[in-house]
Amino acid sequence: LVTGDAGNVIIPAGFTFDHINIILDTGNVVCNASAKNQIVIKSDTGDVQINDCTAEDVKLETTTGNIAIYNSECKTFSAITDTGDINIKIE
Repeated sequence: LVTGDAGNVIIPAGFTFDHINIILDTGNVVCNASAKNQIVIKSDTGDVQINDCTAEDVKLETTTGNIAIYNSECKTFSAITDTGDINIKIE
């Protein structure tokens, strides 16, 4: 679990966790790691991006920020943003 008021979070590739849970008030999140179970990332003001991730369940949420998912796999997925774009790209 990572929480914070302001700041960016970057999780590099090469890691696999049981769960990834990141909650920020202000800041961007880039996740390049996978989770055996669930990835949950929430940022009130900031962008969320996951790259080449695998997980059973992925939940991404921003209030004012963009959400981007690139080359990732999961069984269940949700992405919610009040004012932002959601981009999904699989190559």
